[in-house]
Amino acid sequence: MYPVTRGTLIGLGPFDALLWTHGAVSNISNRPYFQGSRSTPRPIRLVRHAGHGSWDGVASAILGLSKMDWNNDALYNPLPVTLEYAKVLARVVKRIDKLGTTPYQFRFFM
Repeated sequence: MYPVTRGTLIGLGPFDALLWTHGAVSNISNRPYFQGSRSTPRPIRLVRHAGHGSWDGVASAILGLSKMDWNNDALYNPLPVTLEYAKVLARVVKRIDKLGTTPYQFRFFM
């Protein structure tokens, strides 16, 4: 009756995994909560280009980043805030004629 649980992680091999950042959440009410009503959750494909170890730490960080959008009143976003705001930042930077050479911390744009 409910979609896959948010945080479900399936390893496809040593370099690939699927993570559902969007899905049913328990402990919100007496039944699982699903944000998004009728939409079907799609996983994020994780690809490891370097390093080794379990996917648990990476998945935990991504799930945490999907809850960090302070400009939204939703329980979570389907994508991590770094990916959502990278798109927004790219649109803003395109409109600035002279940004200069001063480096800015990404957190100032979230």
